[in-house]
Amino acid sequence: VVVLCVIFTGVSGFVAPLLGGKPWEIPKAFNAVGQVWQAVYISIVLVALYPFQCYSHPNGQSSVRAFSAVVCGSAEHHVMLGFGIAFTLLYGVGFYALC
Repeated sequence: VVVLCVIFTGVSGFVAPLLGGKPWEIPKAFNAVGQVWQAVYISIVLVALYPFQCYSHPNGQSSVRAFSAVVCGSAEHHVMLGFGIAFTLLYGVGFYALC
């Protein structure tokens, strides 16, 4: 987050005078980065939760809702669950830990 704020502030310091405006201040850069991060946060967390959403078939098996070819409980599903747990903990919980 801090790196993005420094980049935004630096770019605005270079581009804003060319366009006749004022460069961004650090609080404005943090605000812009925070808004982008929040927008991306929702979609990443939703994708990270896909492996946990299964639906049942008439034959007794169940598949992942977003990937109907993946049978819940299969080896492929276990890999997806591992990534889903990792992304949920790292990004989903980590975002709030930083705030």
